[in-house]
Amino acid sequence: MITKHSEEQERVVLDALHAGKTGREAARLADLSPSSVSNIVRKHGIKTKAGRPPWCKVDHTVFDTLTEESEYWLGFLFADGCVTTGYGGTPQIILCLSARDRVHVEKFKIFCKSTHKLINKKYRSKAPGAIRASIRCAATFGFRSEQVTAALRRYGMVAKKGIDRRPSLEIQDSVHFWRGCIDGDGTLGINLDKRRGYRAPYLILCGHMPIMLSYQQFLRLHDIKTNINKTSSGIYQIRIANSLALKMIRRLYGDAKVSLDRKREIANTILAMF
Repeated sequence: MITKHSEEQERVVLDALHAGKTGREAARLADLSPSSVSNIVRKHGIKTKAGRPPWCKVDHTVFDTLTEESEYWLGFLFADGCVTTGYGGTPQIILCLSARDRVHVEKFKIFCKSTHKLINKKYRSKAPGAIRASIRCAATFGFRSEQVTAALRRYGMVAKKGIDRRPSLEIQDSVHFWRGCIDGDGTLGINLDKRRGYRAPYLILCGHMPIMLSYQQFLRLHDIKTNINKTSSGIYQIRIANSLALKMIRRLYGDAKVSLDRKREIANTILAMF
C-alpha cells in the first residue's frame, strides 16, 4: 500500500465517496490504506453514515398494503413479534419461535423478501414448577426498518407486547388477522370424554384484555357471544367449543393461503371429523 497519496488518488477517493462507496471500497479503488482515506475524509469534512452498510435487503413496503398475507402476519406479530432498538437507534423487528416452527419463520422471511440470515439459538428456560432450567432451541429472524415499524405502529402494534397492543379499525374485523393471532397465541383441538363417548372441537385465544375485547367484538360479527375469562397466570382468554368452535375454525382455516402448518393440520382434522 502507498502511504502518501497524490492529488489523483485524493480525487478518486472523493469521487468514490460521493458515489456512495464505503471507505474500504474507496481505499481499494485509490490503492490507499483505510487510514489515508480517513485523513482525506477529515480534511474535506465529509460526513459518513454510522453503522455498517446495508448488505442485506428487505422489502420495507410489505405492510403498506393490506392483503391476506400482510393481515395474517400482522396478527402473528401481534402475538409473537417484538420491536426493539437496534444499532444506531434504528428500530428492529424480530420474530423468534421454537425450533419446531422454523419453517414458519422462513415463511415470514420470504414474505418480507429478505436476504437476512435466519439464526438458530439456544437458551435456558425454566417451566413453572420445574426445579431446573432446560436448554431450548429457537429460530430467530430480524431486520431493521423504520418504515415497517411505523406501519406496525399504525395498525396498533406498539413495541412492547402488553395492554397497549390493540388492532386498529382497518384490521380488527379481518379473519386473516385473527388466524395469525390464534396461530401465535391460540390453541385448537378436540376434547375427548371416553366415559361418555363424547368428542367436541374447541378454540382458544389468550392475551391481554384490550385484544380480548377486540376478539370478542370480532366473534359477535359472526353471531358468537362469549365471555372473557381470567386464567391462573393472570392472562385472559376466550374459549369456544362445539358447533361455535367448528364454525369459526372453518372460517379461519377453511381456505386459508397462509397459516402455521401444525395448527393447520389440527384444523383439517377437525373439519374432516365433524
